[in-house]
Amino acid sequence: MRVAPLPAKERERLKVLHEYRILDTEHETDYDFITDLAATICNTCAAGIYFIDAHRQWFKSCNGFELGETVWCNKLAVHAIDTPEKILVVKDLAIVTGK
Repeated sequence: MRVAPLPAKERERLKVLHEYRILDTEHETDYDFITDLAATICNTCAAGIYFIDAHRQWFKSCNGFELGETVWCNKLAVHAIDTPEKILVVKDLAIVTGK
């Protein structure tokens, strides 16, 4: 799989992310409400809220799958970072990952 280049403002993004102090925080049902709503509105079997630090994708909330974190190495995450003003919807993850 081809890895996308890092976003131009990656250092600034990471600084702001760490200022929020949300990584590795406890479960919060308010976030689950958002992922449930997103899955319903988008008519999908899964939705998630995750934050990307320098080495991983950390899931704050998951609907339809169970993950705590994954290694930050795929191009899907870079596309999500590069398009902050949009919602990223992936209809078939196999298309993105090549599996």
